[in-house]
Amino acid sequence: MKSELVNTFIEGNSINLLPINTEHVDIYVKWENNPKVRKYSRNVIPITSEEQKKVIEDAKLNKRIIFEIWHKEDKKPIG
Repeated sequence: MKSELVNTFIEGNSINLLPINTEHVDIYVKWENNPKVRKYSRNVIPITSEEQKKVIEDAKLNKRIIFEIWHKEDKKPIG
């Protein structure tokens, strides 16, 4: 995955905080659409991959930072 090539915002021992990555949209959508997550995040309507991409692009345009938690050993996003 290309995420390990992205500049790390905050580096930890086992995890890093990285800018959100559009390559991981399908993972984010899976998390967002989990009924237990939606219950507490006020997302009552499931989101599509295209809608998630729009959220990421809007954040970039409005200079908002959205992060992902990157597990260094497993080399994958975990949150």
